[in-house]
Amino acid sequence: MLLRNKDCMWNSSDSAAVASTVAAAKTIYLFRHGMTECNKRYAYCGITDVPVCSEGKEQLMEMKKQFAYPDISRCTVVTSGMKRTIQTLKILYPDYCTRAEKMPALQEMNFGVFEGKSYEELKSDSDYQSWITGDNEKNVCPGGESGLDMKRRVLDAFRSIAEDANSYALFMHGGPMACIMESLFPNEHKNRWQWQRDFGMGYALTCSVHEWQYVPIPQLKKNV
Repeated sequence: MLLRNKDCMWNSSDSAAVASTVAAAKTIYLFRHGMTECNKRYAYCGITDVPVCSEGKEQLMEMKKQFAYPDISRCTVVTSGMKRTIQTLKILYPDYCTRAEKMPALQEMNFGVFEGKSYEELKSDSDYQSWITGDNEKNVCPGGESGLDMKRRVLDAFRSIAEDANSYALFMHGGPMACIMESLFPNEHKNRWQWQRDFGMGYALTCSVHEWQYVPIPQLKKNV
């Protein structure tokens, strides 16, 4: 399934179009990290450097058997620098760990004092209620950042990647991945939750003739 954004507008804060500067025959792969214990508990986890849990590792290994992951041999390989993204790369592409670069700007949102806590643990907290009942895109988590803060830094980082001549494989987080997709394809009218992919999955992005296109990855193996 190939989906397109014919307007190809980079919907960042300055509404600039970057498609015209993207190198030809360039692909950018976005991979979401494997499941963590925080994910299992539905806890907020941004800057907390948690590893992929044992269940998440088993899930990734099983996915390698069932799905055809793309060839990233010609890509600049990048992680957010967090353990969960590095471990996901190591499981899915063990031969590329030593050459991977780190880009902290691709890290998940900093949830401040809410880090590591679930809704059930926070629902009676007045600061938390103020955050979730207001405009939590603009509201700043105490000790952390806002959704808009995260979006700006992620899109700034992605702009530099898009304008580079190399293809990229980015091992990152659900929130930043969704920010990128929401901004590149505004005409699909999906919110960040709708752009979320499951653990170990993501998107392959290409841009040609001022048109962004994407394909969900990985694809199911034909013999499975």
